[in-house]
Amino acid sequence: MISDFKAAGYQTSELHAWNYDSHQSNRTTAQQFAGYVDQVRAATGAAEVDVVTHSMGGLSTRWYVKFLDGSGSVNDWVSLAGPNHGTDSAWGCFDPSCADMRPGSDFLTTLNAGDETPPGGDYGTWWSSSTA
Repeated sequence: MISDFKAAGYQTSELHAWNYDSHQSNRTTAQQFAGYVDQVRAATGAAEVDVVTHSMGGLSTRWYVKFLDGSGSVNDWVSLAGPNHGTDSAWGCFDPSCADMRPGSDFLTTLNAGDETPPGGDYGTWWSSSTA
């Protein structure tokens, strides 16, 4: 995606990619993401960041925004193919992250309770019901 953003005119200094252990709980990932956002803000001097996520990355970053004071640090939050209300494919995996993604999990029930898009930023999510 970085190459697409560069082609659209974004500068390398504006783009930051973050990887995480996709086997750990999304709560743990959210805490690590909070630290990464702090690093980016310190390095760039930006008051806020825009977050673009894919798949499970949407869950941990939403947790950060909603429960770890991220709403003051995130201007725009975008999810591409995020399982925001769960995915049945998570039943085929037994990592803590997959348990979080299962429809009706404690993690998703907590994350989706109340306002799913807390005040402070703008939200966008793109998904498809297609399994092909």
